[in-house]
Amino acid sequence: MYLLNKQFWIASTERAVKTFVQALIAAFGVGQVSGAVGVDVAAIDWRGALSLAFSAALLSVLMSVGSGPIGAANSPSILTAAPAAAATAIVAAAAASPVLAPAVAAATATEPAPAAAPAAAPAPAPAEPAPAAAPATAAAA
Repeated sequence: MYLLNKQFWIASTERAVKTFVQALIAAFGVGQVSGAVGVDVAAIDWRGALSLAFSAALLSVLMSVGSGPIGAANSPSILTAAPAAAATAIVAAAAASPVLAPAVAAATATEPAPAAAPAAAPAPAPAEPAPAAAPATAAAA
């Protein structure tokens, strides 16, 4: 049973701690002036911020317990496949869509498409022949 598995509880605890920290940081920002530098620690409603963070962490643990039988064995995740495999399946499904196929093909191209060679510049027009030089006159000396 997944509830008796050590790895399940380690992963669930990690998620709960991350959620706690995220919610606590978000609670710090509530009511702060946009663009302010730093946080006035004395002005924070610590009881409200910690209550929010603990509630979020508790919900994270409950979601992990609820997700246990759904996802991979001994994991609090609802994904049954590895995330890379799931991402590959999503890309494959998008590539099969006639609407998304061009965008997927462009985004997943391993080599950039060769740029069209610039059109050759037209050959310069032949220059008009230079006028014949006047015969050199002998200098009278």
